[in-house]
Amino acid sequence: MKTIPTLSVFAVVTALSAAALAHGHGGKMFEKLDTNSDGKVSVAEAQAGAQARFTALDKNKDGVITQAELEGAPHPMMKRADTNNDGKITLAELQAQTLTWFAKFDKNNDKILTKEEIQAQRAEHGRGDCHKS
Repeated sequence: MKTIPTLSVFAVVTALSAAALAHGHGGKMFEKLDTNSDGKVSVAEAQAGAQARFTALDKNKDGVITQAELEGAPHPMMKRADTNNDGKITLAELQAQTLTWFAKFDKNNDKILTKEEIQAQRAEHGRGDCHKS
């Protein structure tokens, strides 16, 4: 399996997802996701971020992320990404969550996110409400 060099675990946990971009970590995290530095985040870049995030979080390298690997209180990622409610997040589930998030922010459906689209979504739904359906 090809892996992407990981950033600090905390940065990966909080930032390489739409949640981080939506909750105000957009500047530096957007730049980390924008691997070709074109000022946009493509679906492929977002999925690569999900892959890096998964790799960093799967501490025992068993192919799933558990609450224990997320450490501490129940992590909101479990509720959002664990779609079959088995207490584990697979790479496929995390990537599906990434696509769902991406589509929510990509209002013009061009498969590209800009900082302006993220800021518009934050303004429309409020900083803390970006995960509500």
